[in-house]
Amino acid sequence: MEVPLRLLLVDDEPALLEVIKDFLEMMGAFDVTMSTCATEALALLRERKFDAVVSDYQMPIMDGLAFLNEVRKDMPNLPFILFTGKGREDVVIEALNKGADFYLQKGGDLHSQFTELIHMVKMAVQSRTAINDLKASEERYHSFVHNMKGIVYRYRIDTGRIDIFDGEVEAYIGYSSQDVIDGKVPWPSIIFPEERIKVLEGHDAMIKGDGGPIQLKYHMRSRDGSVRFVADVGYCIFDGERPVYVMGGIIDITEKEALEQALDESESRWKFALEGAREGVWDWDLPSNIIYYSSRWKSMLGYDDSDIAPAPDEWRNRVYPDDLGHVESTMHKFFDGEVDFYETEHRLLCKDGSYKWILARGMVMTRDDEGKPVRVIGTHTDIDQLKSNEQMLKAQMAEIMTKGMALQDSEETFRSFIDESYDAIVLIDEIGDVIEWNEAQAKITGIERGNAVGKRYYDLIIPLIPPDHRTSDIIDSVRSKIETFLQTGDSEYFDKLYETEIVKEDGGRFVLQQVIFPIRIKNGYRIGLISRDISDIVTINRELQQSHNLFRTVIDSSHDAFFIHDTDGRVIDVNTKLLEMYHITREKALTLTIRDFSDEREFDAQAETRIWDKVMAGQSFIFPWKAKRPTEGTLFDVEVYLTKVVSGDRTLILATTRDVTEQKKAERALKEAEEKYRHLVQNSHDVIYTITPDGMMTYVSPSWTTMLGYDVTEYLGGTFKKVIHKDDLELCDGFLRRTVETGVRQPAIEYRVVHKDGSIRWHRSNLIPSFDENGKLATLFGSAVDITEYKLAMGSLALANRKLNLLSSITRHDILNQIMAVQGNIELAKMRDRNEGATAFLDKIGKSVSAIQRHIEFTRDYEQLGVRELTWLRLRQIVRNVADDHIDIICECDNISIYADPMIETVFQNLMDNTRRHAEGATVVTVRCTRVGNDLKLTWEDDGCGIPKDQKELIFERGYGKNTGLGLFLSREILGITGITIVENGVPGKGARFEMLVPEGCHRTDR
Repeated sequence: MEVPLRLLLVDDEPALLEVIKDFLEMMGAFDVTMSTCATEALALLRERKFDAVVSDYQMPIMDGLAFLNEVRKDMPNLPFILFTGKGREDVVIEALNKGADFYLQKGGDLHSQFTELIHMVKMAVQSRTAINDLKASEERYHSFVHNMKGIVYRYRIDTGRIDIFDGEVEAYIGYSSQDVIDGKVPWPSIIFPEERIKVLEGHDAMIKGDGGPIQLKYHMRSRDGSVRFVADVGYCIFDGERPVYVMGGIIDITEKEALEQALDESESRWKFALEGAREGVWDWDLPSNIIYYSSRWKSMLGYDDSDIAPAPDEWRNRVYPDDLGHVESTMHKFFDGEVDFYETEHRLLCKDGSYKWILARGMVMTRDDEGKPVRVIGTHTDIDQLKSNEQMLKAQMAEIMTKGMALQDSEETFRSFIDESYDAIVLIDEIGDVIEWNEAQAKITGIERGNAVGKRYYDLIIPLIPPDHRTSDIIDSVRSKIETFLQTGDSEYFDKLYETEIVKEDGGRFVLQQVIFPIRIKNGYRIGLISRDISDIVTINRELQQSHNLFRTVIDSSHDAFFIHDTDGRVIDVNTKLLEMYHITREKALTLTIRDFSDEREFDAQAETRIWDKVMAGQSFIFPWKAKRPTEGTLFDVEVYLTKVVSGDRTLILATTRDVTEQKKAERALKEAEEKYRHLVQNSHDVIYTITPDGMMTYVSPSWTTMLGYDVTEYLGGTFKKVIHKDDLELCDGFLRRTVETGVRQPAIEYRVVHKDGSIRWHRSNLIPSFDENGKLATLFGSAVDITEYKLAMGSLALANRKLNLLSSITRHDILNQIMAVQGNIELAKMRDRNEGATAFLDKIGKSVSAIQRHIEFTRDYEQLGVRELTWLRLRQIVRNVADDHIDIICECDNISIYADPMIETVFQNLMDNTRRHAEGATVVTVRCTRVGNDLKLTWEDDGCGIPKDQKELIFERGYGKNTGLGLFLSREILGITGITIVENGVPGKGARFEMLVPEGCHRTDR
């Protein structure tokens, strides 16, 4: 249900108030409050909330204008309608100037009056509501922009003018928003010069494409000289299907870019970190079942590089037989996803026949679409000495704990061993109390020995559990396991290396590698615990994974295809673009060599050796190539860029490949087009030429010699003025100057030239300006045609026309004199003979004679059609010349000129005459100019009675109408000389609207 509008009605006549109130509430959804004076109404406005006010003008104490003035002081947005019998124009103007929304004069039909009042009130409320909503929206927008990070901008596409430039403007560029909007600081000038064209071309491509969005990155320099690296995201705002604005935002990504560069550097560092840490690296590609073993992996076992092939069996066959089952079981759990990381301790066969303990770790770097591992990278750590030390330590600890603890003289040796140990050592007695806590353990945990010895072990370690894992279940589990250790001397953790994470009191997190072993005593068991900080190794592994993920993301996002292959040509890795380009799967690609992707006919042994030698010497090399899709055999053109990449002791080749098939097609098409147009120019009958803006000729087609007799080489690098007739030099200079100054094509000119044999020829020429990439006028293309024969023919025709016009003029003069005599005699006859029948016949004769007179006079106008030379005419001046004293005329065509017959003023005189005679009730004519593609639509519109639909085309026929019926017929003929069409598209009952369509080249905007 519609909510009634709360309306305050103010008038000093109570009876009228009642009538208006009843009428408004009956006809519209209103809740009306009445007041008989303005002072009372002001009090009501302060007490209650109203949606609008309707007030009389003439009231005692305070009239309607004074009342309006008081209302606007406190309520500037409250709708206010002045409803009064006062009709003075000055009152209306003052009311609107003071902020009245509408003015309505009393009187006339009440139903129509009140219907209009209701409409005004609703329109005022809706308008004010919209304005308030818009203001609130703008305030929210400005609040958002002023508090946002970065800059928001908007510019018009047709003018390039920025009208919004807000946000952190001064912080970014050191200038104010207004400096940029006013054009004092052109925005492109702040962009680095070498990146400016890229940014402008990016925006231009977005506008000509689908409108965005588009993201660009570039550097800009602030007023103080500081440099920022920014991201610019923009998109088009459309009016229908036409892009009108570009809206965008600019944010500072300088720090982000620095972080990305740091990450790239870290990726390079990790490649050397593992070798520096003396870790052996293995890289297993599961689809091809090939494992890359690093030199450290091989030398750790005493092998040379050539001793180990890139096969899994090289590792599996060297695993100690008793360890193989445990190793393969762990590997299967890892591949099946039961555990996130692969980690085992086992023994491997060395070259000298001995076995060495190693710690193996691995993680999945790449998975396929089904989640199965595709690539696994891992490390081997030599823990043989650690194992030996561990066994020795366990034996020593057992001996010391079972025998030495009872011997006072062994205490000092035991204490020295514990304190000097690099590893952290903890001993726990049979009831769970700490009896030994060496310096290494104190350093790792941050708990001094004096604060640990004698305390329950689980009370010490529970605060070391990371807070996100420190749950009641975990705490209960730790206590239960320690109690089980002490009671049974058995645990799943005994005699194994495992990892755990701790957090110190200062918040630092550490990853420890630990081994736990039981110590048998008379009354039960004690526990020994040895720990080592491996946080650095874990961090390296994490950075290794992150670097690989980044590398994978970068190459898979590339527009170019990537091969990574070894020096034997075996494909090691490819990116997503390559799979799309070559129509192949990753699994298939990794089983092939680089030759499988090339046309074998392209291989030239000498050229291949030369390229290979340069690449291996460290030079990057780019060359065209004919590529082949291995599974299809189809060939296509590519551009290849080879670069050598050294990773540790391994040399790889990065081949960047770009599909240039379409580029090749475009080059061939361009060459064919150039040949075609060269042939056309060389064989054209017209002279084709190019000149510089200062008039120097840079090219002339061979027809120059045929047409003028001069050799082309005589004029290249010289001026065209040598062949121009001296009386036409000023005309040609002005033509060139106008074209250069305006930068637009000008109408062709006709001028005389001097043939080499001394004869005079007539030429018609035009010029088309051409601009370079910076928008600067570079050259002008022109063509010249010999119109000498045409000029001679036109001269003969003009002479014949002059003779015909003279004959027509004499004949018309004589006929009109005779008509005047006939009309005089008719009037005399009517005066002498009052016979009604005769008078009626004489009136008919007079009308016929008058019609004959108008037809004869029409021939005078039609005779001038096309006789005078076409010229540029200013529309505003033409409209001013046909102005009428009784009908206002409004012209909205500032600075518009059209190319037409000078008789076009007759067209507008006929249109005004048509409005004056036939547009009953017309008070104003509006002339408008609007663009329709490259054409101009010129509209003549009145507010009269309009033209019936069945007469819209007939009015242009010769003889149709109340008078001669020749005015609009002549108008269409005059306009048709320059291809201008005219139709009538008005709405009957609302006015006539004549629309004239001026074609491209026949209209212009003057400066």
